[in-house]
Parts: sequence; structure tokens; C-alpha cells
Amino acid sequence: MRNLYLFFISLLISFLFTPLTIRLANIWQVVDNPGQVKIQKEPTPRLGGLAIFSGVFLSLLFYLILKEGEIGLQVLGVMLGAMAIFLVGLLDDIFELKPLLKFSGQLLAALIPILFGLRMEIAVSLWISVPLTLFFVLGACNALNLIDGLDGLASGVTILVSTSFLTLFLIQGNPFGALLSLMVMGSNMGFLRYNFHKAKTYMGDSGSLFLGYILAILAILCINSSQNRLSSLLAAVLILGLPVYDTALSILRRYLNKKSISVPDLGHFYNRLMTGYHLSHRKAVGVCWIISSVFGLLGIFSYISTLRIGLFILLSVGIICTIGTFRLGFLEE
Repeated sequence: MRNLYLFFISLLISFLFTPLTIRLANIWQVVDNPGQVKIQKEPTPRLGGLAIFSGVFLSLLFYLILKEGEIGLQVLGVMLGAMAIFLVGLLDDIFELKPLLKFSGQLLAALIPILFGLRMEIAVSLWISVPLTLFFVLGACNALNLIDGLDGLASGVTILVSTSFLTLFLIQGNPFGALLSLMVMGSNMGFLRYNFHKAKTYMGDSGSLFLGYILAILAILCINSSQNRLSSLLAAVLILGLPVYDTALSILRRYLNKKSISVPDLGHFYNRLMTGYHLSHRKAVGVCWIISSVFGLLGIFSYISTLRIGLFILLSVGIICTIGTFRLGFLEE
């Protein structure tokens, strides 16, 4: 906790940089225009990811310079991967990359930390751990990208998820994981001031892909720091429960309706809260935040409990989500 100042540095950087990204987006005309699958009613800048990335990256760089020690290979891999995934998102925000090119960029970025030695240490064999790590990182990147559909939703969920991971890192005694969690929390809090409804700016793909990547890194660090790695994996999946659920829902819904997974729609869980249950924009976001908080608490509880209890919690959550999906009609367009 001696390094709590890093939280405030990342918050301040993001808070001060966000207005600059708004001006830059307006100059470059990098804006999200209203459309059939857009909720906003007027063009909105979408370069906020630059402020979020700067808050995390610069505060981390500041910490490493003050530390005056050698940067470990894994930390270097995390930083290079973060730069790569942010660049992919930024290029997509500006030039609207084709899905295959965008995914190829994500894949290369996800490979970077693996090449520097960071992987999920659940299986001894590289033939299992490497594909599992790739799947986890790519899944998290696209899950955050999909959930970034309402003002303040993705940033709020990221704050809650990183808070849960911070709790686990403090339990584990993992200082780097705790510091990275604090930086992510601070950067998103600084950005949320401008992103909450009615949003003055969006984070864009540069923000959502970067945040998905960094949350996956936090999960991997948490798993690798634990003596019981299966329990920590269950906890990580629960903590990321809302993005995981909405992504699974999106894939299944689009498959059943014979649509490409890359084609956006208004059938997301959070959209249905507004269209099907007539919640206001802010109330729908609030409900999602509450659900994400519950997932986080369940993840923490499963971690400090036995593996059997963790499996029971995950199975129970899966059953409740499945029943709720069909009873509430979340698979409908």
C-alpha cells in the first residue's frame, strides 16, 4: 500500500488526457456516428482509449523507473503486448480494419507476453498452456469489446473486476499484481468522469481491447501466484462473469439467428434491460455494475473456500444464467 500514489497518478493522467483525446478525435474525425445499432443520438468522439492506456502505461513506466531495477522479461512482455493490442485497437478506431486483419493483430499481440515467458501455469505441457493462454487473452479482449455498449459500462465493470483481482493479490501477497490493479482502477476512474451518461467520449476499440488484454493479464498473474491454480482459475472466470456471460450470449444468439459474430446488434444483455424491461440508460448500467459486483464477490469467496465449493458456485451460477437466459428471452433478437 506504500505505492498507493500510483493509483492517483494513473487517475490524474487519464483525467487530464481525456479532454485532449476529445479534441484530437474531433480534429481527426474519429467519431462514433448514430446508426441502427448505435444508442447515441449524435456523433461522439471515440479516442478515449488513448487516455486509459496512457494512465496505466505511464504510471507503470514511472514505477519501473523509480524502482531502479531490471525489468523482468515477463513484465517487458506484458508492456509490449499492451502497446501492440492498443495499436491494433487504435488503427481500427481510425481506419475500421477488416475483421480478419483485426483478429490477426490481436493474435500477434496476445502472443507477445507468451514469447516472453508469461502463460497460464495450469498445465505442464506447452501444447496445452500456450493455446489456453491465447484463448483466454483473446476471449477477454473481445469480451470487453462486446460489453462496451453503454455509457460507463465497460469502464465501471473494469473497475469492479480489477478491484476483485486487487483483493486476491493482497491475499496472495503479490505486489506487482496489486499495483497493476490499482493503475487500471485509477485510469478508468479518471476516464469515467467523461464517459458516464451522457458520454462526452467513448473509449473505442483501443480502450476496450487494451482493457480486455490487461484484465486477462491480471487473471493470469492471479492464477500463477496461487498454490491452488484450479481454484484461482474458477475465481478468475467468476470475477469476469458478466463479460463472459454476455459474450457467450452474443455468440449463441448470432449463431441461432444465422448471423456473423462480427456483425453488431442490439441483442446484448444490457440492451435487453433497456428495450425489454424499459430501464433507463443509467439504471441499466447500474444493474450491470451490481451484477458484476456479485460475480466479483462470488469469485473472491470461491477462492478462499475449497475447490469443491468453488466448483459448486460456478455450476450454480451457470445453471441460474442458463435458466434466466431462456426465461427472460435473452436469445431473441
